[in-house]
Amino acid sequence: PFELYGPAALAQCPENNLLPDTELQWLQVPNCSVFECDDPSPVPAGYAFGINENDPVAVGQGVPRWYCAPGYVGTAERVC
Repeated sequence: PFELYGPAALAQCPENNLLPDTELQWLQVPNCSVFECDDPSPVPAGYAFGINENDPVAVGQGVPRWYCAPGYVGTAERVC
C-alpha cells in the first residue's frame, strides 16, 4: 500500500483557466512511498490490523490499516 509522508500535497488551477482538461499546478508535491518492511507476526498486544468497524472513515475507505485494539487508546503508526 502507498502512504503519504510529510506535508499534505497542495495544487491549484492556473489563474483564469476555463479549460477543464488543464493539469493542476503543484505547489507541494505529495511524497508517497511503498512500505519496505513486513508487518509484525504475531500482531503485538494492543494493536489490530484490518478495517476498524468502529471508525466510519475507515469503513468508508475500505483500506485495512493498523489501529488500536479494543481497550487501548492512541494512534497506531507504522514505522519501518
